[in-house]
Amino acid sequence: MEQLTLAYLLIALGLGLLVGELFFPTGGLLFLLSTICIIAGIALTFVYGDSATGFITLLGVFLALPVVS
Repeated sequence: MEQLTLAYLLIALGLGLLVGELFFPTGGLLFLLSTICIIAGIALTFVYGDSATGFITLLGVFLALPVVS
């Protein structure tokens, strides 16, 4: 699996876990896991892509977070 694909899958998983936190009372565990997944995904886009890919992904996550939560 390509590293950028893994990065985007981690971000999608993180956003999905964030939605799950809204429906299941886990005491913040899903929020913590979603935060870790999203940060790891963004970091992978900066490491394995160029800086433009990283910044576009970061901007996309910043725009998607208010919509999801």
